[in-house]
Amino acid sequence: MFGGAAEVEADNPILDEHFTGLWERYEPEKTLEGALRLQPDTHHVVVVGGISPFDRRLESLYKTRLHSYENKLDFTYLTDLDMPTLLEQLKHLPPHTVVLYTHLGLDAKGTEYIGPSQPGPVITAAANAPVFSPSDSTSARRGGRLSGESSRRRQNCRRDRLTNSKGRESP
Repeated sequence: MFGGAAEVEADNPILDEHFTGLWERYEPEKTLEGALRLQPDTHHVVVVGGISPFDRRLESLYKTRLHSYENKLDFTYLTDLDMPTLLEQLKHLPPHTVVLYTHLGLDAKGTEYIGPSQPGPVITAAANAPVFSPSDSTSARRGGRLSGESSRRRQNCRRDRLTNSKGRESP
């Protein structure tokens, strides 16, 4: 049995009938769509991530899947920074910005972070804009739920209510 991991994290294994579970799905376009519903005056999107191989794969996935939005929104990728520099930049984002947090397993200084629950709450607390992520564990310590779909089991909950990391609920 497995859960809470993406196939890409496990190097896309071929599993036989002795395995069961749910793969986590990364759907940045759905996360961004949720963010835009909650923040319709958004002009800027800041994508935050790290430099580990998994971080880079997610960054690539985000760039590919969000490409169609680039003619409507201004994108900035903050993925090659050490944590103190990243946090400082997040404190000074322009108005009408949303942050998409992908994953930060390793920062530019070589500091390792374990899972999204370690760097996520620090990133959320530093940002002067709403932070959205495909994973609920990103803001677990702040008690907030972020928009996006992390797995099939989340789809029904997501349809019922979206809440961003700054505590604003959709109508």
